[in-house]
Amino acid sequence: MPIHIVERFSAQHPGIRLHVLHADTAMLQFHELRERNVELLIGRMPRVSVNDDLIVETLFDEPFVAVCGIRSQWARRRHVDLADLADAPWILPPYDSVPGSLILEIFRANKAQPPRASLVTLSGHLTATLIGSGQFVGLLPSSVARFNASRVGLKILE
Repeated sequence: MPIHIVERFSAQHPGIRLHVLHADTAMLQFHELRERNVELLIGRMPRVSVNDDLIVETLFDEPFVAVCGIRSQWARRRHVDLADLADAPWILPPYDSVPGSLILEIFRANKAQPPRASLVTLSGHLTATLIGSGQFVGLLPSSVARFNASRVGLKILE
């Protein structure tokens, strides 16, 4: 859960106690919710829900954006298409995860060949930090890219 959400929620509702757990929604692991150890789970879901026993409510659809480090060769370009990045070193989630399957859809919709990632991880922190180093390019949810832009040195490619 991004820090800014927790800070704002806690300021608006000081009497509510939060206990934040990591739930791997990217790999469709909902055992904490099913075992009633948590009351609410917020995370990215696949387009088609495979869980008949869960009630899913879509809060919003957040687009992914292509990002690079501000010192990357790609940052100096005015316009970059996914096809332009075909041979770049990518950091991506596994394609068999929820975000990975959504990223596959993005490449297919743009008639671009999905890249073979140089580094595969589900860690958003690791992804943003390594992209910020200038060594990798990647796709991040728009809010993650925006909130990490100045912190780790990201540039959203257009």
